[in-house]
Amino acid sequence: SSHVFSWSPDSRWVVFAGKDEGFFTNLYVQSIGGKKAHQVTFLSQINSHMPLWASNGQFLVFTTGQYRTQGQIGRVDLRPLPPVFREDDFEKLFEEENDNKQSDESGDENNREDEEEEVAEVEIEFDGLKRRLRLLTPMELNASAVAISPDSKDLVFRGSLSGRPNLWRMSLEESKQNDAPKQISDTKGEKSWVHFTKDGKKLYYLDGGVV
Repeated sequence: SSHVFSWSPDSRWVVFAGKDEGFFTNLYVQSIGGKKAHQVTFLSQINSHMPLWASNGQFLVFTTGQYRTQGQIGRVDLRPLPPVFREDDFEKLFEEENDNKQSDESGDENNREDEEEEVAEVEIEFDGLKRRLRLLTPMELNASAVAISPDSKDLVFRGSLSGRPNLWRMSLEESKQNDAPKQISDTKGEKSWVHFTKDGKKLYYLDGGVV
């Protein structure tokens, strides 16, 4: 299930892996109808593949590695991240929201409109992209990214401990970036073609060729 390109959720961009003159492989994005591809990762790596575009349109996840080293998962935020609220700030904000809701009689109608599914429009700020790349997994896990949940909050990846490849889950939320990944499968078979259901509650994949 390895692939070298992925569509943006609004179908206006494609991200793909390409080699430069130094034989380093990085990710590039190009708008549909555009004449020029823009480089979005700047690593001295031999391998960069499996790009995944989050359904909220805000970031890319991919697998990368040097020659004869184990793989790691990288993340690139396409726009600068807003600051993460501290817990006490968040509680204050929540209290303010509650006050506003009580004084807004038309709130129910607004909520019904918000329930209609909208496709996230992708906006990319190319200035500062180099500083917005992070490696999410340690080299020891030999990780490769396979699926992002529909709400863009979780990543499922293939990783091996003691040479046995299994599926793992990690949070992509900023407030949970220090949470450790959790192993979610424990079988000997090769894991491939991993897909979330539309509601994000179930995961389907091939395990040694069996669904």
